[in-house]
Amino acid sequence: MNRRARRAAEVSASKTKDQFLAAVAHHRAGRLAEAERLYRAIIAGGAPVAQAHNNLGFLLHQRGEHAAALAEYRKAIAINPDDPGALNNLGSALRELDDAEEAQACYRRALSIKPDHLEANNNLGMLLSDRGRHAEALECYRRALAVNPGYADAINNSAVAVRRSGETAQAIALWKELVARNPDDVQAHVYLADTLADLGAVAEARQHALIADALEVPARSAVRFALGIALARCGMRDRAIARLRQCLAGDPQDRFGAGLALAALEQSPVPERASAAFIDRHYAICADRWDAAAGPYPYRGAQLVADRVGGGGLDILDAGCGTGLVGALVRDRARGLVGVDLSATMLDLARRKNVYDELQRGDMIAFMRGRPQACDVVTCAATLIHFGDLAPPFGAAAATLRAGGAFVFTAFPHERDADFSVAALDGLGQGGCFVHGRGYIADAAAASGFAVETIESAVHEYKNGAPITSLVVVLRKP
Repeated sequence: MNRRARRAAEVSASKTKDQFLAAVAHHRAGRLAEAERLYRAIIAGGAPVAQAHNNLGFLLHQRGEHAAALAEYRKAIAINPDDPGALNNLGSALRELDDAEEAQACYRRALSIKPDHLEANNNLGMLLSDRGRHAEALECYRRALAVNPGYADAINNSAVAVRRSGETAQAIALWKELVARNPDDVQAHVYLADTLADLGAVAEARQHALIADALEVPARSAVRFALGIALARCGMRDRAIARLRQCLAGDPQDRFGAGLALAALEQSPVPERASAAFIDRHYAICADRWDAAAGPYPYRGAQLVADRVGGGGLDILDAGCGTGLVGALVRDRARGLVGVDLSATMLDLARRKNVYDELQRGDMIAFMRGRPQACDVVTCAATLIHFGDLAPPFGAAAATLRAGGAFVFTAFPHERDADFSVAALDGLGQGGCFVHGRGYIADAAAASGFAVETIESAVHEYKNGAPITSLVVVLRKP
């Protein structure tokens, strides 16, 4: 390269560096339009600047343009495959787009390059916790905190994982430690408010909810949802509605259940059922505790259903089979035992029980309709609780049952005999549950050609030591 060409290259590189530094300054100051213009100018200039693509991706990610961010992150990695920051950012975009498998691979690749990368450890922990792998998630957070003991995101997320594991008191202690250290830690206030409200400590929860609502709440659906629920449970209806609408705007698949919560607050029509995305996320998170030792407050739904399956040599379809609790209890009465569920995580646990002849992932209504007159019994423990209108599942069950067959399920009772609705936001509603009146169930059953054999009340499970009553229903196909 001659002197003139070298000088031109130096001037060009200097100009690119100045543009990049100016773009970063705009970005940090929140002037996103100016930052975007400069990042794109650098890219258009032809210089292979991986960080410009990475930063542009992050800017787009901030605006919720996850697919566009994904493309920029991929371009950054194509230029510099060993950049742990870009790999971490790509993982986060993939996680937002529900590609957990590739997201996890990106985080692990970043950590293979830089094992102490704070954000990659934290983000991998969140992904693992969302898939029910809370112990592994906590190990990721510990690695991050070993590098930076004051890393608030990792402490917050540790508390979330601890709470999901059932250690509520420990989670509260972590959040209280955070707000004592930083009174403006909005996430700690949000999750404290949500947890305290769930325990019935409404006055204390209200204090934290009001503080959080006055702060700048991050544009994360999980945080907005938790704040909306806390505000609702503390009697601040209008504030709750605003936060839940924010959540739903950023979560069109309703993975967090904001649409259901708004219906519970009579702000939107009651949906036919909880969304598939909600079911998958909800049961992935709680799968590891589903089969936990009973203790003093056991889950009883599976036993309630299994106890009402009589006879032997039966072809049984376990609809919404989950981890296989019902299947294990009725295996001795089954000639053939088939399970179907939406949750891949729950099905993985069901397979380990080795009691089903067949397990399928999919929508139980479509599955039943695709198997006409194939079953003697359909069992459905804690599954119809996620349906509002029972006509579709009742019709599908009637189609798959043979004459004389039984449909055995649990439901939560409605105070109005002939009605159904989203459950109140007292733990059931935000869990994606509906409540149904006895009269409504009987009418829907008759419309689908069933005779009601039994509708009785029984304790289904416990919440904070208090019993939750369900209806145990047996319908018979004539």
